[in-house]
Amino acid sequence: MEQSLVLLNSINHSLELHDSEEIFLIELSELSELIQNTINNPNFLQILSNSSKVWNFINQILKTEIKTNIEVRIIRGIIILSRNLITNNQSLIEDLNVTLIQVLESLCNRDDISPNIINNLIHSSFEYLGNFTQIKVKFDKTLFIGLNQFISHKDIDQSNYEILFNILFNFTKDDDILYQCLSKGEGKPILSLLNQEFHNLDLKSKSFSSYDLLIFKIFKKLIIHESYLKFITKYNETIETIQYLRISQALITSTSEWDILDLTTILSWTFEYLDMVYNELEQYFKIHDEEGNHVSNIYQKLHIILDIYTSLIIFDHSKKFLESYKGVELFIKLLGILHQNIPQLKLKDSEKSKFQEEGIPDSHFPGCKSLIIEILSSLTYMNSTIQDKIRELHGLEVILSNCNIDDNEPFIKERAIVCLRFLLLNNQENQKFVAQLEARQVVKDETIDEMGYDVDIVDGKVQLKKKKEEVQKVIG
Repeated sequence: MEQSLVLLNSINHSLELHDSEEIFLIELSELSELIQNTINNPNFLQILSNSSKVWNFINQILKTEIKTNIEVRIIRGIIILSRNLITNNQSLIEDLNVTLIQVLESLCNRDDISPNIINNLIHSSFEYLGNFTQIKVKFDKTLFIGLNQFISHKDIDQSNYEILFNILFNFTKDDDILYQCLSKGEGKPILSLLNQEFHNLDLKSKSFSSYDLLIFKIFKKLIIHESYLKFITKYNETIETIQYLRISQALITSTSEWDILDLTTILSWTFEYLDMVYNELEQYFKIHDEEGNHVSNIYQKLHIILDIYTSLIIFDHSKKFLESYKGVELFIKLLGILHQNIPQLKLKDSEKSKFQEEGIPDSHFPGCKSLIIEILSSLTYMNSTIQDKIRELHGLEVILSNCNIDDNEPFIKERAIVCLRFLLLNNQENQKFVAQLEARQVVKDETIDEMGYDVDIVDGKVQLKKKKEEVQKVIG
């Protein structure tokens, strides 16, 4: 023990004097032996970690001015020693965390220090923070904020990402830190790296590495936080918001079970965001702002949220949530505004190949009406209240109008027919309404008409039937 204190005192003195490289090399060798002893001898590790004198020396050493590469190597050795000691005792090191961040800030942008030495210093510092955050469950927010400020000023080598993300995962144990991270936007630097890494993952892989799973675990904790929507919209540009939405989409649509509280949080922020996107969509159709990627951004946001809801709607809790918070009204408004502003597209065979190569323009909002109708189908099934509400909101007419082939919306006709079946099931008022509607005008599809079929409603049931003249031709 005394020998260790003598060494630490000597190192502190040498750093203050900026001694010769020869002396530092000797001290570096002795420091390496000391570190090795903490690894091999648990009792020795316990004694050192409980010594306030040891921690005081470490603090003093880290606060000295550093000038040369060899001095940085000494500092790294002290950080590695601290990393080992911290696993046994954390009661004496609160000030050390702030000091460590200050060391990183002061050294990592210096041109006179080897990049390799700097990267090793960062890695050892992150290991120290990993050990510190792994044991604790409550943290001083200044440490989290300081770490993010450092990340925002320094390009972190990718080799350090995994240990950095482990630190972030440990921080998420503390609700106060999560609040700072998301609601106050303090976590943007580290979450930007996490966002970038998620989009580099191979989501089609049959097996994921521990690193992949770590990224998934962190984002799963983020998307069930009440401040997640505020973070992705207030503190990020549109392109970043869409990236976070895509991450949310990937995780939510691949999860088959949710805790009720977590599901409620996800429903809350996605529903609030869907309402925001509706307002954007309404404004777009008023002024048709085609500047830049404006319409493409609206389309992507809308399609992602709708796709998320096709997964969430399988849960009874989701249906109750949407029924309570006027979800049917919002989905009918969305379906109506899309139907009103985007003409159904019927391509000739000669046009289809070119259209398929180029893709459906985002300004046509491809697939969105189909997703809305799919969601409405799930809400409607065996629910007379929703059946009546859709009729009262004039949704029946819109859905019936989509019983046509539309090259903007593959399979919308089939989805609309299923939805209509659910709307008419055991509901005399809806059956009567549709019968009266058909009496006034029959909804036809040109393609179906050319093939010799009609979309018909018999006794309140939607079905396809052969035209009489076509049948007569076959008989004749």
